[in-house]
Amino acid sequence: MAPCDTHSSSAARDYSMQYVVAVALLTGRLDHHDYDDATAADPRIDRLRALTHLAEDPAYTREHHDPAVRSCANAVRVTLDDGTASPWIETRFPAGDPSRRDQALPLLADKFHALSARRWPDGRGRDLWIRLNDAASAANWPADEFLSSLTRL
Repeated sequence: MAPCDTHSSSAARDYSMQYVVAVALLTGRLDHHDYDDATAADPRIDRLRALTHLAEDPAYTREHHDPAVRSCANAVRVTLDDGTASPWIETRFPAGDPSRRDQALPLLADKFHALSARRWPDGRGRDLWIRLNDAASAANWPADEFLSSLTRL
């Protein structure tokens, strides 16, 4: 599988497994900053991308398209030049999957707070998060007021 042109946009990087693996190996994490042009300019990423080989697992594809499963499974193993290999790490359902909601909510909250802090003054994102997590408050919030609250600085 040929790597996509990850220099074209952050969206292309988001859909490139080679890019994701390379950044995770280099940094030990993957967050929204890792898709920025500045990060993508690191020449080590392209070197690792060129060394990354992908193979489709037909069972993963079948389960992804099966409405009863809808898995977004992936697995990774790192093999070094000397033949040493890491353990096979498999994720059948990533943190964003509905079956892992309890695990995903703290991650989603952290991401929301980090991103909202870049846009709004102190406390605004926290207040919005609290209101959205109160089902009664969120359900009774008129759509026009909600959308207006997102655009105000």
